[in-house]
Amino acid sequence: ILRNLGGIKPIPQLKYVHGECRVSEEAFRRHAQWLWRLHCSRTIPEH
Repeated sequence: ILRNLGGIKPIPQLKYVHGECRVSEEAFRRHAQWLWRLHCSRTIPEH
C-alpha cells in the first residue's frame, strides 16, 4: 500500500502542521508508527 518512502510523495493521510504530523486514529493504527516518523519530526494522533 505504502510504496513511496523516498520522500517523493507524502502519505495522503498525513497533514503537516508546523513540523508536526497530524494523522487520523485509523491511519495511525493501520500503518506502522515508525513510518510516520520518517516523514515527521513529531507525530500527533488526531482524536
